[in-house]
Amino acid sequence: MEIASGRRLAILEIHTSWIVSMAFSPDSRNILTGSSGGTARLWETASGQVFTILAGHTNWVVSAVFSSNGSRILTISYDGSARLWETASGRLLATSVELIQGS
Repeated sequence: MEIASGRRLAILEIHTSWIVSMAFSPDSRNILTGSSGGTARLWETASGQVFTILAGHTNWVVSAVFSSNGSRILTISYDGSARLWETASGRLLATSVELIQGS
C-alpha cells in the first residue's frame, strides 16, 4: 500500500499457507515473506511477482530478514533451524540446527 495515497500496489497471492513474517529489502525493491508452510518467498515489489522460493524448513518460517546490504537472507523456523541464503540466486549457504530442541 502506498502510504501517501492509501493505494494498493500489489496483492501477494502465492503462499498456500499463512504469511507470518514479512520484510522489505534495504533498497525496497523486494519483499521477503515467511510462511506457516515452511517456505520463504522473495517478491518483486513493483510487480508483486514471486521470483525465488526458499524451501527446506520442515515447519513454520517465523522470521525472515535481509542482511543490512540485502545480499543475504536469514530464515528461522519452528523446526529448530536457521538457514542463510544468497539473495540473488536463492542458494542455501549454511544451516544451523539447534542441538537441544524444545528446551
